[in-house]
Amino acid sequence: MPIRASNGSSILRRATHNNHRQTTNAPVVSDRALVADPAPISIHGARGRPNTVNLKFSENFATGAGQRKFNVLINGVQVLTNFDIFAAASGMFRAVDQAFAGVNAPAGLITIQFVPVAGAAKIDAIEIF
Repeated sequence: MPIRASNGSSILRRATHNNHRQTTNAPVVSDRALVADPAPISIHGARGRPNTVNLKFSENFATGAGQRKFNVLINGVQVLTNFDIFAAASGMFRAVDQAFAGVNAPAGLITIQFVPVAGAAKIDAIEIF
């Protein structure tokens, strides 16, 4: 089943994510996406067992810490607060992953919401396994 953006368009793909040098068969949201709309993204997950949500980031625009900060909620629970990609990755053009294990998929869906604090929220890829 396709992953749907908040505007309803399909954004599912299976690919090698070059910034992270990792090949995956898991669903991955299109890379280098700025998330201007804080509406949740719904992704299909496995029912009946915990899922791991791996969020993949790299900062390719901001040139210093504090220029982009945002919160991330998974299934309505805040998992990242004032997340700063530049600070977490120790600079530009460096990959950083944030993995969250034990995520349930009520009705087979996992919702992820990116809420801007400073600048726009940004995600490079989302992997569910």
